[in-house]
Amino acid sequence: MSFCKSMGSDAGKRVKSAKRNTRQFFHIWKRVDSDSLRSRLLGLLGYPNEGDAFETFSKLPELGPEQPFDAYLRNRQALSLFSKDEDMRGPIDKREAAWESFLASESTCKSVNGHLRNGSFANGDAGHIIWYAQRKIASILGDVPDLDELELSFGSGASTSCSKQKVSARWKLSSPPSISESAVTALQALIRTLPLLFRHHKKVEVHNGKLDFVPKNYKTMRSICIEPTVNVMVQRGIGTSMKRKLLKAGVDLYDQSVNRRRAQQGSITGNLATIDLEKASDSVSYLLVMELLPWDWFELLSTYRTPVVSYRDTLLRLEKFSSMGNGFTFELESLIFYALSYGIAKHFNIPFDLTVYGDDIVATTPLAKLIQTWFPLFGFSVNMRKSFIEGPFRESCGGDFVNGLDVRPFYLKGRFSYHKVVCFYNFLVRKPSFDPDEKLRQCLLECLPEKFRIFGPDGYGDGHLVSDDPVFLVPYGRNRGYSGYTFQTFVSIPKRITEVCDGDILLPAYVSSLIPSTRNYLRDSVRSNAPDHLNVRVSKEEQLDSKLVKIYVFGP
Repeated sequence: MSFCKSMGSDAGKRVKSAKRNTRQFFHIWKRVDSDSLRSRLLGLLGYPNEGDAFETFSKLPELGPEQPFDAYLRNRQALSLFSKDEDMRGPIDKREAAWESFLASESTCKSVNGHLRNGSFANGDAGHIIWYAQRKIASILGDVPDLDELELSFGSGASTSCSKQKVSARWKLSSPPSISESAVTALQALIRTLPLLFRHHKKVEVHNGKLDFVPKNYKTMRSICIEPTVNVMVQRGIGTSMKRKLLKAGVDLYDQSVNRRRAQQGSITGNLATIDLEKASDSVSYLLVMELLPWDWFELLSTYRTPVVSYRDTLLRLEKFSSMGNGFTFELESLIFYALSYGIAKHFNIPFDLTVYGDDIVATTPLAKLIQTWFPLFGFSVNMRKSFIEGPFRESCGGDFVNGLDVRPFYLKGRFSYHKVVCFYNFLVRKPSFDPDEKLRQCLLECLPEKFRIFGPDGYGDGHLVSDDPVFLVPYGRNRGYSGYTFQTFVSIPKRITEVCDGDILLPAYVSSLIPSTRNYLRDSVRSNAPDHLNVRVSKEEQLDSKLVKIYVFGP
């Protein structure tokens, strides 16, 4: 069967019922209800509940190679119900832990900047590695683009001039354009490139970045930098340009499945290793970027980075080049990790076989061992808990494999909702080895109210329970010559802010500037920005409505 079209929502009482269930399907449960379900699931996995969630998690056994495979899967799934739970309460002050981690990264970047400033890397092995990396980066980047050649677009997150509640393009166009102090020198070029924006507001605000922390897992948070609005537009344009240049050089940052396939291969043959870097985006020091990139590219990136951030009424001048929140951080770190790895391979005269996706690296085993040795010299710490050079296990870009078998469990992030219950159920249908006796699926099914127990085929999302039983398919339009079927599913409808705002007058010009990129670069992520980020804000499940729709599928 294949997707044909949506038949729209049901009529009458069914639609009204679905609207009444809007908050219920996506709404996050109370902590006590979510913990209760998790305790039941743990019991079915063979691990009794002991005290609160953090205490229970701390007593779960660590994964070990000596475990039988079925016990190994149960253990992985039990751990995964906690390990990425950003909502779990415990004795750790997660914000303070993230702040200390941020300061530690700044200290490392300062040390690397010092070594580069005094010429410590000029000679010897490090100097040769940098020399090769410089030339690889220059060959990948080529000529620096002009500002008017970049595809400027807003991101989906907050900026220094837009609150976290109203971050769509409409509201960013409504707020006065803001830039960092480093971008002041480029103001005239910005005005020429964005004349309508600057003519409409008639003023520009100079902002520092805002350091903030967002949920990550049970023990820490993730540091991000909220950037000025115009900086983000240019940063995203630079990032898009770099991503395309990397793709031409064979580095595909559009497709994580490349790393997953190689990780699976490595788990079988042992010839490929997977490497994960700790705090990678916070570890790229300012002078390292200056050392590696061609000067015109460095000048472009340096102009539109945000050098100063504020936190707790304190201003901090960054030792790192950029952090999460910057529109080109992902592409820049991927480029640097790739080029330094190339330099290591060339200097030590070993074959260069490596793919990179951010801080996820898959390389041949000899190269991986050298990366593990030399990357810390440049400020990059290899996460030994998530890096696998020996043994049958490999992990990269969301793929976990043991001897070629997919052992990626279901990760519970935050508390349960009915939608997450359905997602977990469908996960177990697709990977029955995690639930061979179907006890977990039965438990999850019992938690769903009757109104949410709707079934349908796989391949159409997780708005329904997946089943191969054709009894859930309803013949459609037989008296009108149709041969297909329909089934019901819940889809998310983002809440929209429909009030008129000042930036609406600029919206047509902004949207039209994105159309060429959607036509010429079908794989580019820019294509999603026009419809999704105009007047929609989707970041938390509480902000989603749901709608019960019928889907038409071809069939005999």
